Amino acid sequence: VLMEEKTIGNMLSGIAAGGFAYILDNENNVIAKTGEDNIFITDYNEFQQDVGLLHKKVNGSDVVITYVISPETGWKYISVVPRSVFMKKADQIRKLTILVVFLCLCVGIITAYLLARRNYTPIQHTVETLSTWSGNIPGRGTNEIDFIRDSVVNTFEKNRQLERTVEEII
Repeated sequence: VLMEEKTIGNMLSGIAAGGFAYILDNENNVIAKTGEDNIFITDYNEFQQDVGLLHKKVNGSDVVITYVISPETGWKYISVVPRSVFMKKADQIRKLTILVVFLCLCVGIITAYLLARRNYTPIQHTVETLSTWSGNIPGRGTNEIDFIRDSVVNTFEKNRQLERTVEEII
């Protein structure tokens, strides 16, 4: 298979965004390359499978190496990309996920507060009305529902006492 090195270089340039890509023949001779020469790797013993992904430290940089070995020609198609470039999209998705979770949490808290206020307002008005009529003011830490129940029980007890008094008079 004859191809011009310039044509292969142009094809590889899109693959090696921020990294290095190259093609080796079956004897590990460089056929075509593009990108930064400072992250060129020379140890190909780790390429055991036909397709693979490796995380390595090359020349002090964390890189992700992806490779494919052609079963017909034995050529190795290798891309060496800095981990930061490789993980850029994943990091963006992680940050977006955290933002969405935070926003959902904020919306949930605000919604819970508004619904609680909406449900509590009638109880608050009832307690205020009962306090005004009975003259009793709920104590600190008193549960409003207990105050309403006690007020209703007191009202019924006073009503029974009045009925007894009316019966005694009649």
